[in-house]
Amino acid sequence: MFYIQVSNPRVINCEKQVCNDLFDAAELLFPLFTEKAFMVWNGIWLPIDYKYDLCVILEDILYFLNLIMNDEAGFVKVCFGSDTFQADWNIRWKEDLLEIQSVWNSIHGGKEILVALNNSPNITMSKNQFISEWKGLLSKIVHAIRESGLKFIDQQSYMLLQDLEKKIPQEGCLYNPHFEII
Repeated sequence: MFYIQVSNPRVINCEKQVCNDLFDAAELLFPLFTEKAFMVWNGIWLPIDYKYDLCVILEDILYFLNLIMNDEAGFVKVCFGSDTFQADWNIRWKEDLLEIQSVWNSIHGGKEILVALNNSPNITMSKNQFISEWKGLLSKIVHAIRESGLKFIDQQSYMLLQDLEKKIPQEGCLYNPHFEII
């Protein structure tokens, strides 16, 4: 089981600020004390801090989503490098089947959660459903950037974010009224 709850983080007004690219922006957009997103991995709730985790892992998320969405089959190794969301994922997909083998190294919540994650390291699911789970998070970031007024020197990563978000046809299971978790 894999899904993402995006929550409703506050957004900082950044109208007069310019940053290099999207990955620099994530830390500016969200205050220290705001709601977190949550990834649910085999029933284990993992907080993703919008201010600090997201600015580190967003580049990896866009990279693997771009590959998965544009290739019928493939493999990618992702190494999330945030101190509080640190994991290695080996992602394989073919047609609509996606498998992730993970090793978790560090996470919010302590050793018990880390042990539980590494005792349940694999996920197999529909490729389309996996992609759908990311739409809410990508949408939240796109809307936060628009709301904040932040400007970029390098638009390439922001354009990729917008493109991927638009191409994902449906919301994840928590936000899709036609989806029922069994």
